Amino acid sequence: MNRLKLLTLTGIILLVAGFSLLAINSQPATAQDEPPDYVGSSECSDCHRDLVRVHDDTAHARTLTDDEDAILASFDAGDDVRTVQFPGEDAARPFTEDDVAFVVGTGKYVQRYLYEVDRNEYRVLPAEWDVAAGAWRALTLADSWEDPAYDWEQSCAYCHVTGYNFERDRWEDDGVYCEACHGGGENHVEEARDAGRNPSDEELTTIRAAIQPGTDSQVCGQCHSRGTSADGRPYPVGYYPGATLTDTFTLVTLTQTDHWWASGHARQMNMQYNEWVGSAHAQNETDCTDCHNPHTEETFPDQLVMDGYALCTSCHNQSPAQGDPDPVREMWEGLPVIDQVVAEPGIHYLAEDGPTCATCHTVTVPVDGGGDRVSHALQPITPAVALTEAALQDSCTGCHTEVSSPALMQELIDDIQNNTHTRIDTARAAITDTTPAWVITALDFVERDGSYGIHNYAYSDALLDAVYEALNLYAAQ
Repeated sequence: MNRLKLLTLTGIILLVAGFSLLAINSQPATAQDEPPDYVGSSECSDCHRDLVRVHDDTAHARTLTDDEDAILASFDAGDDVRTVQFPGEDAARPFTEDDVAFVVGTGKYVQRYLYEVDRNEYRVLPAEWDVAAGAWRALTLADSWEDPAYDWEQSCAYCHVTGYNFERDRWEDDGVYCEACHGGGENHVEEARDAGRNPSDEELTTIRAAIQPGTDSQVCGQCHSRGTSADGRPYPVGYYPGATLTDTFTLVTLTQTDHWWASGHARQMNMQYNEWVGSAHAQNETDCTDCHNPHTEETFPDQLVMDGYALCTSCHNQSPAQGDPDPVREMWEGLPVIDQVVAEPGIHYLAEDGPTCATCHTVTVPVDGGGDRVSHALQPITPAVALTEAALQDSCTGCHTEVSSPALMQELIDDIQNNTHTRIDTARAAITDTTPAWVITALDFVERDGSYGIHNYAYSDALLDAVYEALNLYAAQ
């Protein structure tokens, strides 16, 4: 895919329908009996030194580390929460920094720690550090710390390391590195070595074909999702980049209501792919890497490929290059569309520190276990839904404090959108062979914006007023 396709601004997305599209972005795997072996990121860095260097500083690279300097927690407090009965010891005691074999996670939200029970056998310690609160809290995964839920290899390891070996419970790299997304690099390295220092164009094509590009959203979905493998593990045993994720992994769906809010937003951690797969982005073949750069966090937050608003409007605009024009930018900013109506910027666009696309379409929702996560369902939380889910903040009344209640705000939204729908339908029914072309242009513009008046009510209303005047509909009514 050569162009970015970005955050959808076309209203409430039908998540249920999207779950029939679980494998729409599958890229064909390299024809082979077995996937190639892993070689490790140090081998990758021989040729891709700059990429590996910047990747070292990303959250992906730091999903697992034995660097004690990465520990954010304070062991001066929380003794009661950290108390655990260690195997081979006579009495329970608070675990200490000396008991930490590995640090799990960068600490954006929480940080967890591993204890080495036996040689190369690890267990997640039963307390985690809440970074925002600056305090310990219990990590209750089961009734007993000896339960398999705390077994690192069984429950967690796959998504925190690279080149995980299921039979031996070993891995190639600590953290998520090159081959986690591109697949084993054995064939790629061999082709590069055979070609030498100055490969021909044909040899370069062969070298590149020997590794997965890593742009398939299923690659991200192997970890940024909830589901189960055939043997019951919470990660896709047997999946490798280039394969079809659902061949080895059953994703959590909307019918499993304990994983979802009534709004269709995920209420569990690591469900970005579950949300995305039911979104309009998935239906339109917009992959994760169209918006995110997995190699670096240096330039834009959240590993975005460009500034958030520019990212959205680079696709959601009326440029003929988009194929099917999606004039959200033109409506939002109030850019001219026909000569008969003076363009009028929207009040949201003009507001100082006002909302952007992300404000409403990548909302932050609470998740079970504490904290909030940015949703990838790409749909607003309507006031109507927030009325039924007390834990959710709708996308409107947090700013529109002048509106006395979410119910009244929903009534206003419904009134605007229903009226806009009705006016468009009435106008289209009145079109004849002599109707000026600009009338159809104006109607298409309002309809294809998709918000039906919400993005810029004044401009939408002015355009429809002009259409009604041209079609003599006011006189008819």
